[in-house]
Amino acid sequence: MGNKNYLFLDGHPRVLLTEWVPLGVEFIPQLLRKLRCPAATSAKGGISTGTEYYLTSTIDEEPNRALIEGVDSEVMLKVAGTPQRDRVMLEAVISIRETGSAEQDESVGIDITRDGVIHYGMELSRKRSLDDVTRVVADLVEDSSRIMDTLLSSYQRQLLEIVFCQESRHRDKHCLVIVDRLIDSEGFPCALDKLLVQREYRAELSQLLGDLTPDGSASFESGTGFYVSGEHGTLLVCPDGSEAPQLLKRVSSIMATMSFLDNVSARVSSCWDQVRRQQERIKTHGIADIMGIQTELSGLSADQGLLLSVPAHLKRDTEAIDQMMRGDEVEARAGKLGIGLVRESVDAFASNAERIDDTRQSIETLGHGIENVRVLANSLSQQETYKINRLMNILTIVSVIVLPLTLITGIYGMNFARVTPDGQFVSFHNMPELYWQYGYYVVLGVMAFIALSLSFVFWRKGLLGAR
Repeated sequence: MGNKNYLFLDGHPRVLLTEWVPLGVEFIPQLLRKLRCPAATSAKGGISTGTEYYLTSTIDEEPNRALIEGVDSEVMLKVAGTPQRDRVMLEAVISIRETGSAEQDESVGIDITRDGVIHYGMELSRKRSLDDVTRVVADLVEDSSRIMDTLLSSYQRQLLEIVFCQESRHRDKHCLVIVDRLIDSEGFPCALDKLLVQREYRAELSQLLGDLTPDGSASFESGTGFYVSGEHGTLLVCPDGSEAPQLLKRVSSIMATMSFLDNVSARVSSCWDQVRRQQERIKTHGIADIMGIQTELSGLSADQGLLLSVPAHLKRDTEAIDQMMRGDEVEARAGKLGIGLVRESVDAFASNAERIDDTRQSIETLGHGIENVRVLANSLSQQETYKINRLMNILTIVSVIVLPLTLITGIYGMNFARVTPDGQFVSFHNMPELYWQYGYYVVLGVMAFIALSLSFVFWRKGLLGAR
C-alpha cells in the first residue's frame, strides 16, 4: 500500500447526505404533479407520457476531474414506493463514465419530507479507502444540488443563491458514513482509541468530517461499534442491522437545519457589512457615486425581502423536527446504545427557536438599516437636485429680465435710411424719435424701469430668495 491511504471502509459503505431547504407545505404535492405530468412528450428535458420518470439537465461537467471525465451525463428520477402528502422518495440514476479507482455509484436515493429535510443516500459497491469516500462525498454534494435544482422553483433557487452567496451548488450538507468495519492498511480492525490517537488517521477523518468535535466520539455500550463526529458529519462503525443508523439519521436532520440557520445568520451579517460600505461611500464620494449606491441598496433590499421568509419556514419545520426527536423514545433508545450525540444534539436544538427569533429580528433590522442609508442617499440626491433647480431658476429669471431689454435695443438698432429705387438718398427721418434730443436717456430709463420692475415682481414671489 502507498503512504496515502491508511484507513479502509470494509463491506458496503453507505453514504447519507442531509440538508434542509425551505420547501413549504405544498412542495411535495406540486412535485408529484410535476413528475407525473402527462403533457410532456419529449424524452429529454421532460416527462414521458404515462411514466413516472423525469430527466434532469446535464450534471457532473466540472466536479472531481481526477475521478470523473468531463462528459455529458443525465439523471433520471423515478418515484420509489408509494408517495405520501408529507413524504416522497425518489431514485436518481446517474449515467456517467467513470475513471480512476473511486467510481461513483449510479443510483442515489432521495428522501424528501414535508418539514424540508432532504436525505441523499448511496451504497458503495465494494471496500473503499477513506480518501476515496471523501472524494465521492464531495462529488455527491454537487450532484445532489444539481438534481434538486431541477425540482425546486425559481423562487427557492434564488433564495438558496442568496443564503449561500451565489454558491448554492456547493451548499453545506451533513454527512453520515455508515460502515460495518473500519480497517487499516494491513487489514486489521481499527478501534476508536487507536483511531483518535494516530495523527494520520485523524487527518483522514478531518478531510471527510471536518474538524473533529472534542466530545463527538464514543463506543457503544454493547461494544459492537463506535462513532466519530466532526463539524460536517459523522462516521458510524456498526454491524449490519443496528438501530444506530436510524438514530443518527435523525441527528443529521437537526444538524442540517442548524447549519442552514448558521448560513442565514452569516448572510445577514454579510448584508450588514455591505450596508456599512454603502454608507461609507456616501460619506467619501457624496453625490458623485449616488447612482451606484442606490443600485446596490436596491439589490440588498431585494435580498432582505427574500431572507425575511426563511424564519417562518424554519420555525414551522423545526417544530416538526423537535416532535420527531422527542417521539418514539429516541433519547431512551440512544441512551441504551450509548450514543450520547443524540442527547447533545437535542439539547443544542432546544435553543433553535430563540435563534430563529433573533435571526428574524436581525433581518427586519437589516431592512431598517437599508432604508436609512437609502433615505440618506435620497436626501443627498434631493439636495443636489435642489441646487441644480435653483441655479436653473436664477438663469431663467435673468433671461426673462434681459429679454425685453434685448428687444428694445434690437428695435432701436435698426437704423434704415430711406432711398429711392434708383439708389438716390432722400431722408434719415425713417424712425420716430431718431433725432430726439433726450431719446437716448429716455430709452435707458425705460430699460432700467423694466428690469427693476421685473426683479421686484420675482422678489415678491420668492423666486429670488426669501423676502
